[in-house]
Amino acid sequence: METDKIRVLVVDDNDEICDILNNFFDLTPDIEVCGIANNGADAIEDINRLCPDVVLLDIIMPKLDGVSVLQRLCECPPPKKPCILVLSAIGQERVTMTAMSLGASYYMIKPYNLEDLLQRIYLMTGKTRESKAAPEEQPTSGIIKKNVIELGVPTNILGYKYITEAVKMIVQEERAFPITKQIYKTIAKSNNTSVECVESSIRKTIDRVYKLNNESFRDLMRLTATPTDKKPSNSRFLSNLAEKIKMENSEKLKIGI
Repeated sequence: METDKIRVLVVDDNDEICDILNNFFDLTPDIEVCGIANNGADAIEDINRLCPDVVLLDIIMPKLDGVSVLQRLCECPPPKKPCILVLSAIGQERVTMTAMSLGASYYMIKPYNLEDLLQRIYLMTGKTRESKAAPEEQPTSGIIKKNVIELGVPTNILGYKYITEAVKMIVQEERAFPITKQIYKTIAKSNNTSVECVESSIRKTIDRVYKLNNESFRDLMRLTATPTDKKPSNSRFLSNLAEKIKMENSEKLKIGI
């Protein structure tokens, strides 16, 4: 039975985080990002205007911080009370308790796992993950993109584009083949750029993921017992990611792109 989408308002002054969340939820059929606010004042306005089901709220923001937003909502309740999930790098117990006392439903510390965040949204809203029962509806390209986003790769950089294209080629190929000689060359040709540019963009993006060292990256490196404190080569990173996707989505991948 078809259910209404969960409407989510993202409130964070970091455009990169907003972009990652927006694109992650765009690949989740049950959820719709109804708005993005980069400061507390806009958040108050959007909560009243958009009536979201869930608000993902940062604490440190311009104009009004997250705690002030919660206080304003207590003083002047919106037409529809949303579930509020605080996402913050601040883990002090005092701040956490204050947020919860002012109506926050849950508090997650950055960096967090996107899949854990998704599950928390379902729990808070009391809705079931209907799309989980129909994995064939998600195309291979969407599976790859979601995995790359979960690693913390912003979708607006070249590395994201080149990594998704490279992994797609590896997933589709039955036999092993040289990444630098064949994949980079193919990607460079299709994007009207050089092999060096493709390699450099992917390397810089892997550097970024390595520095984040989130749970998704650590799980990825465990596939080949690669130490998480040692930056993987481009080849190892792409191969591991392709292998992870094939292992976890073998049935989904049968339907093609």
